[in-house]
Amino acid sequence: MKRRDFLKVSAASAAVASVTGCSSDSAEPAKPIEQPITDPIAGESHAWAQCQSNCWAWCPLKVITKDGKIIRIEPHTEGDDNFNTGRIHNKACAKGLMLKELVYSPERLTKPLKRTGPRGSGQFTEISWEQAAREVAQSIRSTIDTCGNRAVMLGNGSGAAHSSYPIMGPHVRLLNMLGGFQKTYGYYSASMKEQAISYTFGEGTKNFAYGQGTGSSSVTEMKYSDYVLSFGYNPVEMFMTGGGEGHHFIQTLERNDLKFVYIDPRYTDTCLGREDDWLGIRPMTDGAFIEALFHEILTEYYINEAYGDNREFAERFILGLTKKALTKYRDDLKTGEIVDGNEEYADWINPEENLKDYILGLGKFADEDGGIANAKTPEWAAPICGISAGKIRQVAQDLLTAKAPFICSGQGIQRSAQGEQVMRMIYTLPVLLNAVGRRGTNNGDLPMVASAGPGAAPVPMAAWSDPTFPGFLGGTAPSTKIKAKISTYKTFEAMERGFEMTYRSDGVKGLKHGMKPFNPELPESEDNVKDETYGTNIKFLMTIAGNTVNQHGDINEVKRILSIEPSSAGQAEEPGLDMHVVIDTQMTPTAQWADIVLPDTTWTERWDLISSDNATVLTVPSIEPIGDSKPMFEFMVMLADNLGLSGFATKGRTQEELTKSFLDEAINGMLGDPELPPLEGHEKTGYVYIHPFDEPAIGMEKEFNGRNGAPALSTPSKMVETFSPRLAWIASNDGWDKDTQAYGETGGISAIPKYVPTWESFESDDEDYPLQLVNYHTKGRAHSTFHNCPTLRKVYEDAIWVNPYDANNLGIISGEMLDVTSKRGTILVPAKVTPRIAMGVVALGQGAWNKLRNGKDIGGCANTLTRQQTTPLAKGNPMNTVRVRITQA
Repeated sequence: MKRRDFLKVSAASAAVASVTGCSSDSAEPAKPIEQPITDPIAGESHAWAQCQSNCWAWCPLKVITKDGKIIRIEPHTEGDDNFNTGRIHNKACAKGLMLKELVYSPERLTKPLKRTGPRGSGQFTEISWEQAAREVAQSIRSTIDTCGNRAVMLGNGSGAAHSSYPIMGPHVRLLNMLGGFQKTYGYYSASMKEQAISYTFGEGTKNFAYGQGTGSSSVTEMKYSDYVLSFGYNPVEMFMTGGGEGHHFIQTLERNDLKFVYIDPRYTDTCLGREDDWLGIRPMTDGAFIEALFHEILTEYYINEAYGDNREFAERFILGLTKKALTKYRDDLKTGEIVDGNEEYADWINPEENLKDYILGLGKFADEDGGIANAKTPEWAAPICGISAGKIRQVAQDLLTAKAPFICSGQGIQRSAQGEQVMRMIYTLPVLLNAVGRRGTNNGDLPMVASAGPGAAPVPMAAWSDPTFPGFLGGTAPSTKIKAKISTYKTFEAMERGFEMTYRSDGVKGLKHGMKPFNPELPESEDNVKDETYGTNIKFLMTIAGNTVNQHGDINEVKRILSIEPSSAGQAEEPGLDMHVVIDTQMTPTAQWADIVLPDTTWTERWDLISSDNATVLTVPSIEPIGDSKPMFEFMVMLADNLGLSGFATKGRTQEELTKSFLDEAINGMLGDPELPPLEGHEKTGYVYIHPFDEPAIGMEKEFNGRNGAPALSTPSKMVETFSPRLAWIASNDGWDKDTQAYGETGGISAIPKYVPTWESFESDDEDYPLQLVNYHTKGRAHSTFHNCPTLRKVYEDAIWVNPYDANNLGIISGEMLDVTSKRGTILVPAKVTPRIAMGVVALGQGAWNKLRNGKDIGGCANTLTRQQTTPLAKGNPMNTVRVRITQA
């Protein structure tokens, strides 16, 4: 009996012993809206809220109150709950159920505060909302007048990402009405894959319902597959809600007779007997593993006619697969036979740099004797990645013989110093196999939530979060005049040297640059363009529902930069912020480093309208705002008044009025759903409306099924640009500045994706720091949200995972306190000795709050250890590139 069959029998046996009415396979008709709530206990009342943390599940929460206080939080259990009918819905995990602890936390902010001591000292005095609005408005005006709009930045934050004013909402509208601000590109979670997918599949690779521009298939599309290869996709831990994405993954996997191979340094809860094979790979070596897969696949393609159809598909869709095809493409660009947007990069296309020759050790990649000693064979890859050559061959053969291989990845794999490179390889792999754009396949990316269609979000969050979208707050706001964009991971660096940043040196988008470096000995011209600099440091920062001090790499370096106080305000090239404003519900490590701290309301204290996987939730206040807290939107109205911005809030000046107008648009607007219930009858409780899940979606189906079988991607060539002409230019001596100290001679960028060892990788020389550290999303937090819930800290211990082999060599036992040290700092955490982590690797849940004592972080925050060095292309977050040593404390 297969493990999966055993699990099915076990699940069926458990179901027999359960109460019949709780069965998730009930055949009762679907009930899309909750029945009227009744009070089970005298004096209690109920209202709906929703967990708005950044975990993508956004579960409805039943908030039970008595005498104006929250008594408990219960999950959503009413209505149909049937995986077969498609109306199954999310039920809160332990995090959401601990919302009461957040609301009444000792760290809860209840009054506006102004800093009185040095930044980070924790010294504040209470002020009024009116004073806060006046001083913040003055600082914004002063910054714009002296340094320009580029000096104003909204910080990255997602702690309330899924309310009706998500990451970029009314504050965007307000600052756009003043001329704009620095709206960074990329984000902490997935900057590297966003860049990789843009260069490989094209910037138009979108899936509207998913909203992250990946074009991936839905989780439930796996039911049509016979082989799943997962690079760290971990839905059972990431989305552990009852009925959420983790549940969909488990149900789909266990109802289908497929082979599931999981590649990750950690043996996660996504496995637990569901996998057919766990390959405990070394961090940052997935690229070597995939190159060996390429080797086996290409070898078969060019010696075995049985794979002729797949080879023809790959040659038709992949730009740069062979020297012959790439030569013709380059020549056609130069002669004008092809005009597609890549012609300006034609001079940098070198046909010798093709995937086939690189992988098989041919052409320029041959050894000194013209042989194939440099081929990327399984024997070459095995000692790097820690997976045997035989196992690599088995995976390659399984992929070749599978009818519909489903290749997917989590986002942790790309949070490394070579994240863009490995993602470009992962995107190429299914195309090479003719396993994309058809039933049961995926494009290699993170699968999207199972809803797969806009029916799950009648008013898409993308529309609400864009204030230039018609209807937002009563009209279309002006778009920003600031076209230059800095990478999010360079936010703090830009406070110190933003004035000198350019497109070439720091990847700042929207700045003027030439195709070749400027020659100061020649006059400026169309052929000799002087690179434009950003022109100012960041001087004003507003962080809303974000904990970036804690979540950015190298916390000690972040604090150093924030501690710089300019000699006077308005000095564009002088390091340091003039003002840092934080709006949050908790006194987070980031709030401690603010000048003005403003108390937002929690999810239980405000009106809202929110779309989740397949639910729309109208939330109403369960309790009155605690202390003097206000919804962030209402502070923006006050700020707009102080800035003289008339017409800012034409749909109402309160969160309640705004929400009611949103509900009307959700029902009657151009993206509305007339089936959505009106407000009447739900004023006191709100409601949860369940939409049916759509049929599983096939990722990039249109792109790979164009007219007459032609490629129809959104790249310039319309092909999968495994060879990117633009990257060929960026990687050349005429392109970007190269960080050779961190990334070697190439600077970490190449026209075709390559495995390149980097700083603090498995192959780097760091004898003092012998272990590789990987960070993961713990069940006890959503990023850093919920860290200050004492129950969660007891249930989900923040311990560092150590393999028994390494623990034995170091004399470590489970439970003892360890000092974990990198080149940046030291943290104190307990040990967890477990075979569920690869040898030579340790793992730590990210998001613990930094708490410094005598130079050591006793809070155990992983970012005390990580580095602020950016990745080569996306200028993003390489948090999983770090080496450490561990000793008994």
